[in-house]
Amino acid sequence: MIDLILTAVVATSEFCAEEPAKGGGEEPEFCYLKKGEEIETPYFSVTVEGGFNVGVDRGGRRLVARPVLTQSPASFDIEVFDAPHTGRVSGCTKEIAFEQNGLTWHECLRESPGVFWRLLSARLGQGKAVIQYQYSPRGTESGPALERMLQSTRIKISTP
Repeated sequence: MIDLILTAVVATSEFCAEEPAKGGGEEPEFCYLKKGEEIETPYFSVTVEGGFNVGVDRGGRRLVARPVLTQSPASFDIEVFDAPHTGRVSGCTKEIAFEQNGLTWHECLRESPGVFWRLLSARLGQGKAVIQYQYSPRGTESGPALERMLQSTRIKISTP
């Protein structure tokens, strides 16, 4: 039982070679990754590309990644909820449902002149996993890296 409690506590400092920087408001502490690194929590694993600031909080249930250049607005987020997440998604220009790795995923795409936004969600027993990324026209160069991070993401179906 003690091992389970210890492994459930995952924070940015566990993969950060240097001191994590404080995030603002609801943001986790962030660490700059010079090269790609696989980050694994009890709930998911993902390979975050180099050149991103990344933070993990909520005991490993949430990951936030942002490109270092503020002129390239983009973000990549993963969050696992223990209870049903009731947030409704609207304004999808395209919606798709598909099966992958034993999960039924629901995908919502939103494209407009101001932003590209992609959200995927899957039910995990009583909980839910949500993955989303977005970028603006100035952040378009981050699009391929965000897609590679999405493709590397593995949600752990049996969570602690």
